[in-house]
Amino acid sequence: MSDYTIQQAGLDDAPILSDLALKSKAHWGYNQIFLDNCKAELTYTAEQLNSKQWCFKVVKNLEQEVVGFYAIHYVSNQQAELNALFIEPKFIGQGIGKILLSDVIQQTKKLQLSELIIHSDPYAEDFYLSQGAIKIGETESGSIPDRFLPLLCIKL
Repeated sequence: MSDYTIQQAGLDDAPILSDLALKSKAHWGYNQIFLDNCKAELTYTAEQLNSKQWCFKVVKNLEQEVVGFYAIHYVSNQQAELNALFIEPKFIGQGIGKILLSDVIQQTKKLQLSELIIHSDPYAEDFYLSQGAIKIGETESGSIPDRFLPLLCIKL
């Protein structure tokens, strides 16, 4: 972790995070039509980053490069929802996801929440399951009608 720092995302980070989310999604081989349909959902605004949603980025210290981020929001006094967890494609498989998810869990435990709900991309499902998530169902995609995503939960 000494090579990386987790920082709260600032309002100026919105374009960087939006670009990173789309590149990360594209990494899994989705076609351009699919990516175009997801663009609105994967675009982050300064208003979103200034809302009750918490957004943190992980920065590679030496280069000050943003290599990943996550966004969570609180559903209730017992439950948080992971809205996003994306990694710069050249850093996928290098432990950044574990760093980010560990921080998500630490942040939510501090607030004494009992559950973290995850609307997972199918390609990320195995990662979350390997980190202790359980599958609790499916949820419809916010971008693609009639596409269903794994709905996961981590008990805190």
